[in-house]
Amino acid sequence: MTPSPPAVGEHIRVDVDQDHRAGLSAAHTACHLAALAAAWTKPVPTDALGNPAFDALAIQSSRIQPYRSVDTYRIGKSLRRKGFTTTTLDDPSAVAERVNAQLAHWIGAGGAVRIE
Repeated sequence: MTPSPPAVGEHIRVDVDQDHRAGLSAAHTACHLAALAAAWTKPVPTDALGNPAFDALAIQSSRIQPYRSVDTYRIGKSLRRKGFTTTTLDDPSAVAERVNAQLAHWIGAGGAVRIE
């Protein structure tokens, strides 16, 4: 017998393996770091939280696994017209340097991390 889903408004408890969740969280953060925000020269639409929605414009697929993320972007003529400059990707070392600098900034900011 298949249990029925909880009713709207019913309180439930979910226990999640902490190590697994930490791995998924790290990979999700990596997705945001790899969104290549520095490659955009024009304003982009924002998401529900008011942040730039680069992924909505460019991402083709995203696979998040513990401590690993593989994102595929479509970078064609229409994306370049929207302000994406492919030359930003010409130097992978410079891209890695920018990503690492952003990560260090986020870590140094000491912001709270939470899930609601």
